[in-house]
Amino acid sequence: MTDLIPVESIISKIIFLRGEKALLDRDLAELYGVETKQLKRAVRRNIKRFPDDFVLTPGRYVGAPPQKDDGEPFEEKMARLTVALKEQFAEGVRLESEIRKNLAGLGYEL
Repeated sequence: MTDLIPVESIISKIIFLRGEKALLDRDLAELYGVETKQLKRAVRRNIKRFPDDFVLTPGRYVGAPPQKDDGEPFEEKMARLTVALKEQFAEGVRLESEIRKNLAGLGYEL
């Protein structure tokens, strides 16, 4: 049987990120005596065991302004955004073709 991690050890690692209590992945890995990459791999393999709001890498959110709920249902928003993305992809293809044509006119083939 493994020894329990003393509560004091855990508490000393807790930090506040945007008003939320958090443990950094490196600190959590240290508490468990494993490398950070091992911890991340174990989390990815067992992600369904964690709450929906669990984030192992909060760094991508640090400094981002809080977002207000715009009231648009998720399904509607995704439908709207995927239509817009499809149009942008099509525009990207059209622009790439135009750029290739212009470069070819200058003697530069891609």
